[in-house]
Amino acid sequence: MIPEPAVTSLERTLRRHTWHQYDNVTGCIASLMRSCNRSN
Repeated sequence: MIPEPAVTSLERTLRRHTWHQYDNVTGCIASLMRSCNRSN
């Protein structure tokens, strides 16, 4: 679906910059999905 390096880079970015904004994994996944939808 998405190339592994892109996922890793996005994951790293989320962890570094926005993880503190989410108090659970669901919030992080929702953000990840929104990011992917914007990219496509």
